[in-house]
Amino acid sequence: GSVTIFPVVRLSVALGLSNLYGAAIVQMFSTGAANLFLTIGYLKTIHPEIDEAAKIDGCSFFRTFYNIILPLCKPILATVALISFRYSWNDYLLPMVFTIGKPAQYPLTVAIVQMKSFGGEGAAKYNLLMAGSMFSIVPITLLYLFFNRQFIAGLTQGSVKG
Repeated sequence: GSVTIFPVVRLSVALGLSNLYGAAIVQMFSTGAANLFLTIGYLKTIHPEIDEAAKIDGCSFFRTFYNIILPLCKPILATVALISFRYSWNDYLLPMVFTIGKPAQYPLTVAIVQMKSFGGEGAAKYNLLMAGSMFSIVPITLLYLFFNRQFIAGLTQGSVKG
């Protein structure tokens, strides 16, 4: 958010990530805390008896994880992926700060706002603004439609105490 923008930019510059790719990397980790709480809440609903039964049947740790736990976690993984992508795709402030003075690197959200803001009152090309807005909306809508079932299951199961 806007409160943490200065330390994030300063850290990114110190790490040599002061370009658009740096903004993308920072964005990936921005939703970490909320996603961690969602995932932990979901994992607490998986009964330990499932893990113990797999151990009794002779499954190794990795086989138990890959064949039993991971398939049970598909809803929360889809939910976390969708939330992270939506946050990164729709963010305006951080990409704007990382691409100041580099119009060729503007992501879609920044380019749309810049086109509206600096086009002048009568010079704004609303057809281009609406086309850009549609291009901004379509990926989120397609992802939600694709992950709809897992998204709803991940949100409800992760919030119910077992």
